[in-house]
Amino acid sequence: MQEIFKRQIPEHTDIFRKSKILILGCGGLGTNSCFLLAKSGIGTIKIVDYDTIEYSNLNRQIYRPTDVGKYKVDAFKEICDEFLPFANISVENIKVTESNIDELTDGYDIVIEAFDDEYAKSLVLEHFIGTDKKLISVSGIGGVKKLDMKIKKMNNIVVCGDFETKTDIGLYYPNVMMAASTQAIIALNWLLEENNGR
Repeated sequence: MQEIFKRQIPEHTDIFRKSKILILGCGGLGTNSCFLLAKSGIGTIKIVDYDTIEYSNLNRQIYRPTDVGKYKVDAFKEICDEFLPFANISVENIKVTESNIDELTDGYDIVIEAFDDEYAKSLVLEHFIGTDKKLISVSGIGGVKKLDMKIKKMNNIVVCGDFETKTDIGLYYPNVMMAASTQAIIALNWLLEENNGR
């Protein structure tokens, strides 16, 4: 495993290896941010979702055409085991609700909100307000034009996106990937700051 991360700063890799991140949602944001974080050396990642794969997911989510109809977390675990065998990635097929969100999000250094459903996004955001749990969320990644990516930090919550576009103007892989990459970069830097990394 050391060979995989030898182009990174060893002190950073040590911090990342000891970190735990939870990803809520196994779609475009979730699958891509998981790959980015695992390939950066995050030691433990869990991703939760309850949805199944449709053909319309394949333009921006890390799935195979043969996965259509399967539960997202089951198919994604297979993909992770093949492409990221060095990473400790677990999945859970569950819907995030008011009654389980507290227990689900306990014990993680950072939680990444990766839903495209407005109700689910609001549920997560409202839960984290007033807590000391760290959340990274996204608002506005629709369309094919280059995103005017903004980052807003409110104590324990960071939100990135253009804060304007809606998904009804189309979802395109470049902008979804830009948002997932921004979430991953924020998470990595947050971990370094918390551990006095440079």
